[in-house]
Amino acid sequence: MAEIPYDRLQIPDHIQAKFRAGPSKGERLALARAVIPMDDQALLGVCYLLLGDDTPKIASSARKTLLTIPVERILVAIDRNTHPKVLEFLVEFRKESDNRLAEVICRHQAANDRTVRMLTRGADAHLCEQIASNQTRLLLTPELYTELANNAACPLTVLSRAHSFLRMQRALPEGAADPNEKPQAETKPEPKRLSAKTPMDLEAEIEAALAGRQSPALQKRALKMFDLDQYDDPPAEKVDTLGTFDFNFQEEDDAFSWDLTTEREDRTGVEEEEPRSLEARLKDMSVGQLIKLAFKGNKEIRSLLLRNTNKSIAAAVIKSGRMTDGEIVSAAGNRNLADDVIRAIASNKEFLRKYPVKVALVNNSKTAVPTALTLLKSLHKKDLKQVARNHNVSSIISNAAKKLFKQKFQKG
Repeated sequence: MAEIPYDRLQIPDHIQAKFRAGPSKGERLALARAVIPMDDQALLGVCYLLLGDDTPKIASSARKTLLTIPVERILVAIDRNTHPKVLEFLVEFRKESDNRLAEVICRHQAANDRTVRMLTRGADAHLCEQIASNQTRLLLTPELYTELANNAACPLTVLSRAHSFLRMQRALPEGAADPNEKPQAETKPEPKRLSAKTPMDLEAEIEAALAGRQSPALQKRALKMFDLDQYDDPPAEKVDTLGTFDFNFQEEDDAFSWDLTTEREDRTGVEEEEPRSLEARLKDMSVGQLIKLAFKGNKEIRSLLLRNTNKSIAAAVIKSGRMTDGEIVSAAGNRNLADDVIRAIASNKEFLRKYPVKVALVNNSKTAVPTALTLLKSLHKKDLKQVARNHNVSSIISNAAKKLFKQKFQKG
C-alpha cells in the first residue's frame, strides 16, 4: 500500500507519532473505539486508517465507529480537506434517514467520481435537482447524466437541463439520449416469404410433392429458424461500472504528473523534464480534467487556467483554496480576466477580508459597479484618493470616490 497520508487524513501530530512508533493492539483498539480524545475530523481519518488494520477486531471497531458517529458531528467535521476515500466510505456504508450528509458530500470538491455516482443513483427528486444544478460537478463527472437518466426519481425538467448544459460544453457521455426526444419504435423486419423470385430447386420440389414429402424450401426455412449462429448475441447484462469499495488512499488527482501539481520551489533535487509546453499539455485535456487540475494544480497551472475561456474552469481555480494572497490580489486587479472570474473573487467573503483585495477590485473596471461602490466605503484615505484619480474605472466609481473623500477628509 502507498505511504499513509496522515496529513490528508487530518490526523494530528501526537497521534501520527503513535502510528509511526508502532502502537500496540490496545492503543489501536482504543483509537478505533474513540476512547482516546480527539476532534471529529481526526476521528474520521483515524478510523478510516484502522479499517485496514490486520487485527479483525480493530478493523471491525473502526468500522462500527464510522457507522455510528451521529450525523450532526460528521456534518461539522467534514471540510474541504476531508480525504475523498473517507467521503466514499460514508456514502457507501452509512444509511441515513435524510439527505443532509448526501447534500454536503455531493457539493464537496474532493468527492471522487464513484462517490457522486453512488449518491446520484439513490437520490430523490430534490437531491437530483441539486446534483444537476452543480455545473462544475457535471463537468468533473459527465457520467452523472447517465445516472440521472437511469434514476426514476429524477424529474424530466432536471434531466433536460443537465443534457442541455453538457451538450453546450461538448461533454455529454457517449450515447446519451435527449430526454425530450421520444424514442422511435423498433420495426421488426418482415419474415421472408416464398415467391416466384425465391430461388428453389424445381425438380426437388416436384419430386417431394409426388412422394408426399414436405417442400425442401420450407424445410430449409424451418431449419434456419433453429440456427442460432445467424442471430446477434443477446445484449450482455449491464455491468456495474462502480465496482466495490476498495480500501486505499488513492486520490483521483494522482494521475497528474508532479510538475503540474508541485510548486516550483518544492521541486528541489528533481530533474525537470518538460518536452512540451504547459499550454500544449492542457490543450489535450478534457474540461473535466482541467477542472480537477484547477483544484490541484500549482501556481503556473493556476495562472494559465484563470485565463481559460471556459468560465467553469476559471471559477474552479478561485474555489480551489490553493491561491496565495499575492495571487488573489493580482487576479482581483487583472482587467484581462473574464467578468465571471472577477465576480467569483468579489463574492468570496474570505478573500474580501483582505484589504489589498478590496483595493484591487475597486480599481478594476471589470468589477460590477454595485460591488465596487460597496467596497469603496472601506478604503483608506490614500487609496480613496487614488480611485478618485483613476481614469480606468467607471466615472460613477471615480465620482463616488471624490464625494466620499470630501465627506470623510475635507470637512469644513
